Amino acid sequence: MKVLQSILILILLSQNLIHAQNLVPNGSFETITKPSERWMGTYADFKRFMSNWHSPNQGSPDVLHVDYLSKLIPQRPNVDIIPHRPRTGNVMSGIKTYGCEKRTQHCKEYLQIRLRTPLIPGVKYYGEFWVNPISTSVRVHDIGMGFVDSARWQPFKIGIYDILPSVEQSEILEAPVNEWLKISGEFEVNNFSNFLIIGSFQEDNYILNEKVEDGLPYSYYLIDDVLVRPLEPILLQDSIVDNQKLVLNNIHFEFNESTLQESSFKPLEQLAFIMNNDFSFKITIVGHTDNVGGTNRNQELSKNRAKAVLDFLSDNGIEENRMKFEGKGASEPVTSNEFEEGRAQNRRVEIVIRKE
Repeated sequence: MKVLQSILILILLSQNLIHAQNLVPNGSFETITKPSERWMGTYADFKRFMSNWHSPNQGSPDVLHVDYLSKLIPQRPNVDIIPHRPRTGNVMSGIKTYGCEKRTQHCKEYLQIRLRTPLIPGVKYYGEFWVNPISTSVRVHDIGMGFVDSARWQPFKIGIYDILPSVEQSEILEAPVNEWLKISGEFEVNNFSNFLIIGSFQEDNYILNEKVEDGLPYSYYLIDDVLVRPLEPILLQDSIVDNQKLVLNNIHFEFNESTLQESSFKPLEQLAFIMNNDFSFKITIVGHTDNVGGTNRNQELSKNRAKAVLDFLSDNGIEENRMKFEGKGASEPVTSNEFEEGRAQNRRVEIVIRKE
């Protein structure tokens, strides 16, 4: 059986491609149930006011609306939040990332969210978010983005130290009020990943830090405008609907043969990966040719090429009872066969989705 290799996603049909879309719902924290006049005291408070985002370790990230910054209660000594503004919109979040050795309450806070669609191994992604320390915060370097398959829920006050962040900052994050700093980077994930977590993934004694004179014994950073997007087209699993037709580009065969070329493997591996993680649909594989050659030969060739795709998917773990195949020869061109460019478009493999 062919091992499912890294899934460098290429080129499944345009209406199902995601390229510029932000995979983080409510990435700018603008969707809230209502503004709060209180600092968040518990993880339940945060969940009650903020949409989509959660606290994975029962910390209490803050929901900060620009119109309520001067009204927040109870007052926090040496915390001046009033002059701060979100980078965009009206809402931002705030988290503590350092201060456990000083026994600061909720010393490690995190922001967790389910992504719009899972991240797939082998795909290149880009992630960014923006931070700004309040003026009295300890400055630190360790704030990053980590990605996991399942949501994290762990005991109160305990930091999350078993995640290797995919995007992180290596230098101390220092900036005046309202000069937002971007933390960003390109990355790939090693495992199928449904959730994003933002925070500090190291214990305090490994974190670079600079304390502010007469400042707080902990770090407090404002967070805004979180973005994760693929750097190459991928098939959006959640958009697949019943009786949908996908055209697989970059599926190449030996000339006048039904043997798949190696360049075809990766888009097919992506399809196999998604089918192995979603058993709600079956497929029909349809082969097509241009009009060069005899009718019978083109019919046979298109059928054999569709069967080659089925065999490849079967070798990658897809049960054959979930797949059918057929050949249409040159009978259903999508454009004129007069020129080579058109003939190339007509030589194609289509996947028809059947949702259950």
